[in-house]
Amino acid sequence: MENEKVQTLEGTFRKLFAVSTNLPLKLECDVKPVLDGKIRENAERLAFVLAGNAYFTIENTQSGNRFTFRVSANKKESEVTHWVCVLTGPDNLSNYTFIGFIKAGEFFHSRKGGIGNDAQSVRVFAWFFKNLKANSVPEFILFWHMGRCCRCGRALTVPESVAAGIGPECASMVSGF
Repeated sequence: MENEKVQTLEGTFRKLFAVSTNLPLKLECDVKPVLDGKIRENAERLAFVLAGNAYFTIENTQSGNRFTFRVSANKKESEVTHWVCVLTGPDNLSNYTFIGFIKAGEFFHSRKGGIGNDAQSVRVFAWFFKNLKANSVPEFILFWHMGRCCRCGRALTVPESVAAGIGPECASMVSGF
């Protein structure tokens, strides 16, 4: 019975991901928890944001709004420790616009990127960073790390895609998602 399950699982995997039947394939049968892409603890979130090359999405589950940010370390000696950008286009890795910087543990908006201080994305990051440092981010605010698509390897930022581990275009090409 166990061998039949493994053969069925192997056949399904090979069909879904177009793996040649001539290649050896080792499948683990132990069920392991799937990471959903969320970081729940504020201390871990803050460490992630300030790690040096963080891509993440903040989602408000009450309003449904979400923004994806990139926070990167300043590699030059300066009082500015990090640069903050917001995703403004379809390419999850390159379509970011500068909105400000972190200096002495505080976020400062900058107009150099062309996004005003009153823009919702700027207000969201400023609020989130302030509350993150104070350990007071409400539970309805979700923090998603940026995952990668299990099919094409492209970066994922939409919460449902991070949770599933596959982007919407790839999911439409692969049965089972």
